[in-house]
Amino acid sequence: MRQKSGRLLTILFSAESIELQGQLCLIGIAKEITDRKQLELALQRSEAKLNHVLNSAIAAVTSIRVFPDGNWQYEYRSEGCEAVFGYTAQELMADPALWQSRVFPDDAAQVLELNSEKLHD
Repeated sequence: MRQKSGRLLTILFSAESIELQGQLCLIGIAKEITDRKQLELALQRSEAKLNHVLNSAIAAVTSIRVFPDGNWQYEYRSEGCEAVFGYTAQELMADPALWQSRVFPDDAAQVLELNSEKLHD
């Protein structure tokens, strides 16, 4: 929407047609959301830049959610996983046990043990 001054605004508009006293009417509400929309676009640009950096690095970047019962779930793995582990991020995300199965048995206890005290520090 363009204001009288010429400034462009982003408007969220919702309307519904109803019948009042036998006459069809359109009732609508408009809310100016220009600032919110600009913040959303800035966030999208920032996320795109971060994803580019993460996916360009020859490093395995991982985000893991750890639950109180000790279970854990991958939330994110960068594309650099393939360069580091030989498996794509998609392969590792699809099978959470895949990475764990590649740890040498002698190192498994130390690497795979989740110490909740260390996670909360």
